[in-house]
Amino acid sequence: KVIVEYKKIADYRPIASLAELKNDMAYHIKAKSGEGYLAWNSTITDTYVSLRGVTNTSHNGAPSSEAVANIYREEVSPFDVTVVWQIISEGGKYYLYQPAKQEYVTRDGRDYIFTAEKTALDAIRDNGDGTFGFHAGGGHSEGSTNFACIVTNENSIAVRNWTWSDHGSVFYIIENANIDLSDTAIQDVIAPEREAAGIYNLQGQKLNT
Repeated sequence: KVIVEYKKIADYRPIASLAELKNDMAYHIKAKSGEGYLAWNSTITDTYVSLRGVTNTSHNGAPSSEAVANIYREEVSPFDVTVVWQIISEGGKYYLYQPAKQEYVTRDGRDYIFTAEKTALDAIRDNGDGTFGFHAGGGHSEGSTNFACIVTNENSIAVRNWTWSDHGSVFYIIENANIDLSDTAIQDVIAPEREAAGIYNLQGQKLNT
């Protein structure tokens, strides 16, 4: 008889304000509308921010393409690094980082894309009710209404710049304590100035190189 032990799934906890963000925490970014989680989905695209776990095929009150929505209906696992994000806060700026892809999010025209360059978001909008909006690339002016929005209609690009008042631009930021980002390469990205504590072999002997 084979006994399989599963890792305990920690509870998800939505954050209430940006002050609660922690640089070493993995987060789900989930649409309030039920249109899925932001993700990196290499089976669909290696360039654009994608979706996973879509449950709602309507968009802004209008019917959407069932065929397009079906592309994004993959299960969301609490241990899947492609569906979690690190929201890094440094010097008053925020960076949206995808640990599995090891790239940041920026904007090319209206489309949300990945870049290896360390790129800050222009703004995160705190709606004051536990939901947030994200604005990436191109500069954000006070009063601007253009934020990242989920698109599940005939457009195959899943996340584009749209108005923040659209329901697809409103997201929950949810802690996922099931993924330990200290075990990923992210620490080498956000803390390159940290000195190495030393290199040891399996016998515990410190090596010179």
